[in-house]
Amino acid sequence: MGRNEGVSGEHLDEDIKSGRWRNQVYEVRRDGPRPNRNWFAIAEFVDRVQKSEADARPRHGLSFVDAPIPIPPPGSPWYPDLVEFALTYHGYARHGASETVAIGNGTVQSWREGRTLPDDIDILRCALFYEQRRWRHLDQEPTGETRDYVDALLERLVVLTGGTVPGPPDPVP
Repeated sequence: MGRNEGVSGEHLDEDIKSGRWRNQVYEVRRDGPRPNRNWFAIAEFVDRVQKSEADARPRHGLSFVDAPIPIPPPGSPWYPDLVEFALTYHGYARHGASETVAIGNGTVQSWREGRTLPDDIDILRCALFYEQRRWRHLDQEPTGETRDYVDALLERLVVLTGGTVPGPPDPVP
């Protein structure tokens, strides 16, 4: 695979430190020689990510996977805070694609029509997951009324949960 400056470069370091590697599109090749110093084995990349995540795990108390997941406060940066939190709940795996779309569209419609949100934590997290997926496909961040809606989802989640949801996070879609 390839990344500017190679496996030890600043770009890949920043991708891994920030978690951006989860959404970054990398060039890959199946075979043949590495074209230049920017290319490295996928196994090297996997080793770097695993080491970084192992280093980030708490050393005492709860294990990393059992730790509560903090909900970012309304107004937090879209990336990485909101994107990473939204992806801790895999709506498609939990509800199926059609139901996730219905939950996402129904929740935003209720909010737009009457500024109401459900009391169901799973529905709120699924709606947030769906907004993340929607805006990822648009390759933009939500603004205006839609960003207000995302912040309202976060605020409602904080009210219902006290500010965290149980871990572990779902596998990233």
